[in-house]
Amino acid sequence: MPKLARTLCLAPALVATVCMGAGTTAANAAAAPHMQAMRVARRLFAGTLPASLRTTMLEHASTPVAPNTALLLDTDPVPLSVAGLSYQMELSAFTVTDSFGSPPEMDVALWRFSRANGRVTGEQEHVYGYSSTEMTMTAAKGLSPLQLNSHRSFPATRVDSTFSPTSVESDSCRLYTGGHGTFSEAVGTLSSKRFRIDTGTSPFFGTITTRPQTAFALADPGCLTGGGAIITSGSQIRFYAPCAGRETIQSGSPFGATSLDAEVGFRGRNAYLLAATGETSVTTSTAHLAIGLEPASGMPAPAHSAAGARAKLRTGQNPMFAGAARFLSTTAPVRSALHGCTYERHLHHFRALRYHGTLAPAGSPLRVLFDTAPFPFAARSATLVIRNYTR
Repeated sequence: MPKLARTLCLAPALVATVCMGAGTTAANAAAAPHMQAMRVARRLFAGTLPASLRTTMLEHASTPVAPNTALLLDTDPVPLSVAGLSYQMELSAFTVTDSFGSPPEMDVALWRFSRANGRVTGEQEHVYGYSSTEMTMTAAKGLSPLQLNSHRSFPATRVDSTFSPTSVESDSCRLYTGGHGTFSEAVGTLSSKRFRIDTGTSPFFGTITTRPQTAFALADPGCLTGGGAIITSGSQIRFYAPCAGRETIQSGSPFGATSLDAEVGFRGRNAYLLAATGETSVTTSTAHLAIGLEPASGMPAPAHSAAGARAKLRTGQNPMFAGAARFLSTTAPVRSALHGCTYERHLHHFRALRYHGTLAPAGSPLRVLFDTAPFPFAARSATLVIRNYTR
């Protein structure tokens, strides 16, 4: 289902930690195919709005929002204690009103962090998605009220909730399609006649009945929000991507059901592992993600030549992974041209060697320590990228 591609992302706190400690590819890997689950979308989107949309107040109206209006409901995190572990739970729902072929989508995300000496060292997140043409999500202008009802779309999951704004901001805006519309965003309370989420991963999580109490909502009819680049005539603007780490091992497509990324950071002090797996059906989806930091010794420098390469991947001090794996190339390397990148606002140049091969268990098989159930990585195709920085 389309929503799955937007729900596979880790929380920004750990991504920021990885960026500082293990290079920036972790952020790219987490953000490219994996959506910053709707909790971050609201903050990013609100930051792009013109001041008029954030400050002008309009009275609530009972008239339904215009057709083709994007509605977003995002609850505040609710703490949950699950098998002695401290989790946060959040519900997000999205739809485009009166849009054929785009049923409402609802996600319930649960995540927890691991910490050592006050530093975030790992996170895992579990996202349960639901989508059905029988589910309804409607709102009046001014988002008063916004209603979400799953009806009987799913056998054991039932949500019937009403969002009531306590503070709403609205204003007229120009639309991408021409003309004008009304953009609204609000914070408020959430009352639920029914709230039952069947995760299907019993006994861990099982059925959740803890009800969120507060939420954020927005209605966007397709407003132009500005932005873009200003280019002065006669000037030249060139973009350099952030620098990746010393070595990267990638297995599985980031757009596929299962993927693994491991990288030593730009300065070579830390490494990280990021894994995602999930499954989807016509109306439901499940995604599990984990990321953990470890010393760079967990990924010692690979042995490589013009004939091939070997690399080790260990997880001894990684809070979210266990076991080990070994990369063995099956082809000669492909050498890149000279590339530029930026790290801490400085320009660096590098050439990369790319080896294709396999990633196979080495001794104790590599496992992702999901709380729902450990996930083993069997032998699979993989790529090793070695970057040689010139300065």
